[in-house]
Parts: sequence; structure tokens; C-alpha cells
Amino acid sequence: MEKDAVGRPSLPMQTGRRTPTQAVPRQPPTYGEQRQLDRFLQAYAVERAKIEARKGGYTATEQHLADGSIKLTVNVGGGA
Repeated sequence: MEKDAVGRPSLPMQTGRRTPTQAVPRQPPTYGEQRQLDRFLQAYAVERAKIEARKGGYTATEQHLADGSIKLTVNVGGGA
């Protein structure tokens, strides 16, 4: 085995690179449970719809259902 200038055994140089045969397959990152993301997106959509209803001069009411979904009712106005 070769020795360096101080007399220690010299080891082969290792770079952080990998050859194509050593490539690690990339997996998509996980940010939590899909169910939590779905709940967040639904809550965002409801709030956004309520804002747009108010901009149009309408009223909106939301009702939380037993299955976890949200029922949004936009009151458009009176009939003829």
C-alpha cells in the first residue's frame, strides 16, 4: 500500500460523484398525507369562492357535512 508524505497509508480518492450504473432512482418528495392536502385544498377553495361571491354582491353560507366535506350555498337573489 502506498503511503502519503507523513507516512500514513494513502486511500483512493473518493469524489461524491456516481457513475450512471450507481445512479439512485429519484422518488417524489412526500409532504404529508394526501387526505390532509385534500382537506386544505377544499378549505381554500371554499374561502376563495366566498370571497368571489361577496365581490359579486352575493351571500354565501357553508355547512360542514358528516363525511368531512363542505357544502357551500351561494344566494344569487330573488326570482321574477
